[in-house]
Amino acid sequence: MTGLEGVTVEVTFSIRDPEGKWLEEEDIQARFAELRPALQSLDEAEGRLSIYNDDTTYAITTFKDELGVLVSTVCLDAVGDLAAGKAVRVSMVSHPQRIDFDVEGDQIVIHGDGIDGDRCPARPLLKALVACGERYAALLKKLHGGDPTWSKNLSGWDQGAARARASLA
Repeated sequence: MTGLEGVTVEVTFSIRDPEGKWLEEEDIQARFAELRPALQSLDEAEGRLSIYNDDTTYAITTFKDELGVLVSTVCLDAVGDLAAGKAVRVSMVSHPQRIDFDVEGDQIVIHGDGIDGDRCPARPLLKALVACGERYAALLKKLHGGDPTWSKNLSGWDQGAARARASLA
């Protein structure tokens, strides 16, 4: 997903459709024309982020919430603090769950309510989080780019992605 050579961490998103089925990121891209009408009505859809650690633990850490909030909070907003070595706690909006990201040297430990937790290499995780946030923002542009009522929201996504990317420089 990230398109980075030698990546050891991958972050993907999925959306729960109105029938309760999970649509994985690859499915959404492959079936975009077919899914577009349903996706446009899912502004506050439940979604999940999955972190695949292919470095040391081979673990998959998954958490769910309103997808837009989850992606902006974890994939964009948290990256600056994590890159600066600060711990981040994320409280879910639609579930009584929290996720903690603790920086320990060149690794980030992910733990919290209802997840097993994992330890990921920091730089690959941060790059993968930003890439996932950028892919989600691109999906929103594909869905709502021509809608003037979305222009401020889409601009906010661009700014958040730019800040997150800049924090990795």
